[in-house]
Amino acid sequence: MTASPFVFCVQPAKASRNILERPVLWPALTVACLAGIVTLILRWPLTVDAVLRHLPAATTQEDQQGVRTALTGELLLRCMMFPIVASLRIAAFSLLVYVLERIPSLARTPKYRMVLVVCAHAACVQALGELLAFLAGWHPMLNGSGIPGAAWMIGDNGNYLAAALIRSLNVVTLWSVTVLAVGLRVLFGGSSLRSFLVAIAAWSVSLLANLWLIRLMHDALHLRV
Repeated sequence: MTASPFVFCVQPAKASRNILERPVLWPALTVACLAGIVTLILRWPLTVDAVLRHLPAATTQEDQQGVRTALTGELLLRCMMFPIVASLRIAAFSLLVYVLERIPSLARTPKYRMVLVVCAHAACVQALGELLAFLAGWHPMLNGSGIPGAAWMIGDNGNYLAAALIRSLNVVTLWSVTVLAVGLRVLFGGSSLRSFLVAIAAWSVSLLANLWLIRLMHDALHLRV
């Protein structure tokens, strides 16, 4: 029986046992990409406005209009490239998880494809959670704090990197990391604590890579903090 991405959201252990029997990638990857593209389209006007607000103070109205036009035209390209970029990111993340899990000898050593499918399902949980959060109005561009999490309790210090880090510590991320840990425990047969630590470690590396990309984009566009 093929694992359902929606079952994985609420019953990750059951779905992961199905993945052990039949590791099918396309359902979760399709749902993750569709949810991600819809979220991208919905929040794009807010993204454009945020970029314009952070342009250097000396930027003219003509320059701002040029930036707006360029960003508006970029949306179609981003939507077209989204499945490719998402697939590569999931593949890289899955490889990291696979390496971390295989450092010591465990009860089972599943094939990389099984880990890839589990990580794709976890990415699906993240994408669906972010879409639902945006529709509920839980987004930093809508309410300032974003999805319920650390930002709701401690806020941020105004630094864009610190804000991105704090806002990433939210209930959707916790949900995604938790179901990933459950899936890894089923696949590798290790302890729940070990699987959760591996999931946290892989997520942390992924987060640092995302923050580095944000820094590069910030510097390239000469945006104000």
